[in-house]
Amino acid sequence: MITRKRRPPAALTPLMRQYRAIKQQYRDCLLFFRLGDFYELFYEDAEVASRELDLVLTTRDRDKPNPVPMCGIPWFASENYIQRLVQKGYKVAVCEQVEDPAKAKGLVKRSVVRVVTPGTYVGPEDTARTAVLAAVAANRRRWGFAWLDVVTGEGAATEWEPAPGEDLLVDLWTRSGADELRHPESWTRERLERWRRRGVTPARWTPLPDWVFDPRYARDAALRILQVETLQAFDLEDHETARTALGAILHYLEETQPLQANPIRNVRYQPVREQLVLDGTTVRNLELVRNAYDGTTRGTLLHTLDRTLTPMGRRLLERWILHPLIERRAIESRLDAVDGFYRRPAAIERLRRILQPIPDLDRVLTRVGFNQAGPRDLALLRQGLLQLPKLREALEEAEAAGILEPVRRCTDLLESLADELSRALVDDPPAVIREPGFIRDGYHPELDELRHAARHGRKFLVEMEQNERRRTGIPNLKIRYNKVFGYYIEVTKTHLDRVPEDYERRQTLTQSERFTTPKLKKLEHKILAAEERAYALEQEIFTALLARVREHLEALHARSADIARVDVVQALADTALRRRYTRPVLRDDLRLDIRNGRHPVIEAVQSDRPFIPNDLALDAESDQILILTGPNMGGKSTYLRQTALICLMAQMGSFVPAENAVVGLVDRIFTRVGASDFLTRAQSTFMVEMLETAYILRHATPRSLVVLDEIGRGTSTFDGMALAWSVLEYLHELGPPGPRTLFATHFHELIHLADLYPRVRNCSVAVKEAGDTVVFLYRVIPGPCDQSYGVHVARLAGVPDTVVDRARAILRSLADLESALEQSIGKATGRDLGPILPTASRRVTRRRIPRLVQRSLIETDPIYGRFEQFVHEIRNLNLDEWSPVQAWQYLDRLQKQFQGETTKEEDDEEPA
Repeated sequence: MITRKRRPPAALTPLMRQYRAIKQQYRDCLLFFRLGDFYELFYEDAEVASRELDLVLTTRDRDKPNPVPMCGIPWFASENYIQRLVQKGYKVAVCEQVEDPAKAKGLVKRSVVRVVTPGTYVGPEDTARTAVLAAVAANRRRWGFAWLDVVTGEGAATEWEPAPGEDLLVDLWTRSGADELRHPESWTRERLERWRRRGVTPARWTPLPDWVFDPRYARDAALRILQVETLQAFDLEDHETARTALGAILHYLEETQPLQANPIRNVRYQPVREQLVLDGTTVRNLELVRNAYDGTTRGTLLHTLDRTLTPMGRRLLERWILHPLIERRAIESRLDAVDGFYRRPAAIERLRRILQPIPDLDRVLTRVGFNQAGPRDLALLRQGLLQLPKLREALEEAEAAGILEPVRRCTDLLESLADELSRALVDDPPAVIREPGFIRDGYHPELDELRHAARHGRKFLVEMEQNERRRTGIPNLKIRYNKVFGYYIEVTKTHLDRVPEDYERRQTLTQSERFTTPKLKKLEHKILAAEERAYALEQEIFTALLARVREHLEALHARSADIARVDVVQALADTALRRRYTRPVLRDDLRLDIRNGRHPVIEAVQSDRPFIPNDLALDAESDQILILTGPNMGGKSTYLRQTALICLMAQMGSFVPAENAVVGLVDRIFTRVGASDFLTRAQSTFMVEMLETAYILRHATPRSLVVLDEIGRGTSTFDGMALAWSVLEYLHELGPPGPRTLFATHFHELIHLADLYPRVRNCSVAVKEAGDTVVFLYRVIPGPCDQSYGVHVARLAGVPDTVVDRARAILRSLADLESALEQSIGKATGRDLGPILPTASRRVTRRRIPRLVQRSLIETDPIYGRFEQFVHEIRNLNLDEWSPVQAWQYLDRLQKQFQGETTKEEDDEEPA
């Protein structure tokens, strides 16, 4: 919201009073106030716009005590400026002249015709952005969430029990890609702050009055805007909270946009568990549609799979990636369609030629519905409609199956509408209807007659100019036109003595004078009358064309959706052929068996060497957890991520980068990878790690896929190792069956958990050692790895040799200390330490002593020198003969003894 400064009151002109009255209604918007051919901004709006748009800031009434800051932009360039402001998070209210200035008595009436916000800005046809509105509602029993893509007219609403609560809300917000979130204005600041900490951007929150979220009002708003008698067809009659959230969106849309037609094409109730759930962390960690480096699509799964040719197809592909399916039949239908083109490469090439010229039909149709369309929009619509017969013919020849079979059988290709638009519009019409000449000659007889009269009148003007030069002897005499004086004869002052008596003076300039004649007046009236009528008739014809398009709006939206599906399917098939992907085998069990799997993104961008494929086998009943150890830079994170991406690609309906893949359907994919902090949310790196881990542990189900990388590395070694052990144990004890889990770690002590838990297996990334160097093989093999090779990686990173050599020496010393300590423990205890391990060890047939001390923390402390003696003394105590006081005295003596030795050691280190 824009901060307002108080200004001293001053006498206002009628125009400024009109401005202030309108501005009062749109305080949180930048008001674009129409004055002639410009949009003007005043006061603080002008200061903000001049700063954000780099405009010259001037003043109105500069001679008065309180001049008004102002700046302006030409009306024909307004969309570019609006787009820039919206991208910066501002709201813009567009105020137009709503009556003809020539017919107005006094001040021209003005009114706001639309409010543009990040969630409602449709934008020009050449922009790829979408505009998504979202709303959240809640009562004591349920939460509700709805989103609507204003460009495509598609949306969904859902509701859920309080248990997942705000966690699920944040996930839905992330996957919907919403630009704005509506919520009741009475919601507390604490609740909104919790959302902020979870990643919902505060700048995109928009409160609405509580009465908008009243279930009865929201239902009425939905019925009115959707133009239906019941919401049963949308499956929303029995879902009150979801319906309320959707009603709030539709209310806001109606309030801010001039809805000339129903903008909603497809909105329905969507159960939370109908799709594979991806939380916001997983979407970011897997870099599905935005990379972690600069927020663009480069290096993402979307960028790798995007062989689409239309904006509609590109948006649908992103939606498939962010909303994979869990219903096997629906996934197989998509795979059947991809498979059909995969087996017919020639059909793909033909389809790509047909799809190439199709513009963004969704955006055009939305502009039609919002009454913002111009002649160029209808020309783009015509361009897309002319491709429909060719598209259907190509699908028929390719025997398209699966989700494309209804498209292949479609008969409503809207040929009559395409024919009428072809006859009515010129080949390259202007963007706006204010520029005449966009209706083709021969389409309307009356318009042809008026144009003929206007053209011949201009021809007569040329002849008149030549005749007047001959008659007067003035060689540079000119006949010109402007909006103020109309047509006039211009004579330079050097030839004024030759001006005839029938010339009537109209204007005197510095270097010339302007005249008219009775004959010129008559000709002017004839020309202007014809041009004015032709201009008005063109507006009428265009309005009729828009009405005709609105009659077919539902069918047009359906054809646009058909084109999007064809585009996505051919893109996935084309990518599969180029990247050697194979069709996954989907199963309803809990197996995950991948042969020679590859990371789709890294394989696509890695050009200096071939990608090394790897196998994977997980089963929630037997091989539930895979502990992955190995060197830094060895490929552990790649292996984890490629597994998650293969599962996601399979369930979105894509072929996968593997020689063979059997995918037991998953309901959720969880990832805890990478290290980052959110200091603006007062969260350290380790706190973020624990928050993400907690979310996974509370929401994982037996059908989930869990990917964990380096749990516990953000704290001390013993703390971290204890947490990692406990997390693994918890996931194991959820089954059988339990969530299929990949767990990469540098805590090599955890490899012994495979001996303690029956569904835990070890694997590692292979390396080849050659003296002081190692070669990363990027091959995952069975069995554990006992080193991380961090010193080698430091050398590869360019750490100075002296530091690397010293690190190797320290590492050898620490290894010796660890070995000595283990020998002391074994000699002192003389027994197996297995009983101190978790209770799960009772099910284990073979036990080892875990190496619970990591090298990096073993220090030369005198306490370790007395450890063997202390253990021997404790073993020989006869506790039955001791009183509590004796036990306390013994412990007190030991404590003082240890403290004394520590103090002595510190004294020895004091400088002389």
